[in-house]
Amino acid sequence: MVQASADASLSAESKRRGRGAAKPFPLSPFEDVLALARTIQEHGVGGALRRITVFDRLKRSPESGLSRQLVTDSSKYGVTVGGCQAEYLKLTDEGAKLVDPHTAPQDRKRLEFELAVKRIEPFNMLYERLKGKAIPALDVLKDQLEGVPEPDREQCVKVFTENARYVGLICHEAGKDRIADLAQALEELAAAPPRREPAPQLVKSTAEAQPEAPPVPPEPTLHVDVNIHIDPAASAEQIDQVFASMARHLYGREP
Repeated sequence: MVQASADASLSAESKRRGRGAAKPFPLSPFEDVLALARTIQEHGVGGALRRITVFDRLKRSPESGLSRQLVTDSSKYGVTVGGCQAEYLKLTDEGAKLVDPHTAPQDRKRLEFELAVKRIEPFNMLYERLKGKAIPALDVLKDQLEGVPEPDREQCVKVFTENARYVGLICHEAGKDRIADLAQALEELAAAPPRREPAPQLVKSTAEAQPEAPPVPPEPTLHVDVNIHIDPAASAEQIDQVFASMARHLYGREP
């Protein structure tokens, strides 16, 4: 009886861990959490901003499930500090460097790889096993994730793939997507032409702006059909007088 109770307790604990235990990986793609970091960098003071203000700027509810998950995952990636109930969200040193426009592209790429792949154990496991190889089918990828509960493996593969693509680790060769190593991704970044941001559209101030003149409509044209009925009994002189009158009044010509 005691053994049966113990077995039941262990079974219940296993189920609880499978359903509600913290996942060993972030559920949000790395690119999504950068929205938090960029908002803090743009509007915060000293790399910190009130959590409510962050989501107000993002036009999202701070208490929605997706917003709370984003805060949790940003912390897991090491981009921000502060939980779902924190008054302020603050950039980590690495998070601040990540969104600093003065960070060199290759340094940013190394940091993205570090935070989005290498430090997340299941993602790094997939990267190390697939590096230099074609990406296999989903069921094969899921089999590589020892230590990740079976119900979570598909989501883990999905987020890893999105992160790898964002960092530039996925390349298309010989008709297949492959996982490149970081060195190759950095070489391709160095060889790529510098990204040019579109020039901002200049908007005149209210004082400078002039209202546009309305379009000028085309001039109207007039088309007149003239029907002349001449009596068969009219003389040649009378007929000439009719045409002479037409030339003078309709065309302004003197006969």
